[in-house]
Amino acid sequence: MGWGTEFNSSIYISGEILDTKDNAENFKDTLVDNIKEARTLLLMLVASSPKEITEKDEDPLWNVKLKAEDCVEEIISNTFKLTQVNMLLERFEEDGFKPKVL
Repeated sequence: MGWGTEFNSSIYISGEILDTKDNAENFKDTLVDNIKEARTLLLMLVASSPKEITEKDEDPLWNVKLKAEDCVEEIISNTFKLTQVNMLLERFEEDGFKPKVL
């Protein structure tokens, strides 16, 4: 065995029932799609003029800031869940593993 750190962790994935490997893989695909969508929107915001994506009565810079923050939050949140789901998928590889659904 090489150098490293081993730990056991108890993870709770809120609002999802991932009781089978297929459910977890489907949820993983959804998370990856959500991250790609938020990334694409963020890139579109970067490439656009603030006035192009803002309504007439809104502050262009403030509007872009809020939309960019939403994209970044979406990416962070989904990446965190994706890490948890990947850990769950690794556990599904163990014989007899059955997640506890609360």
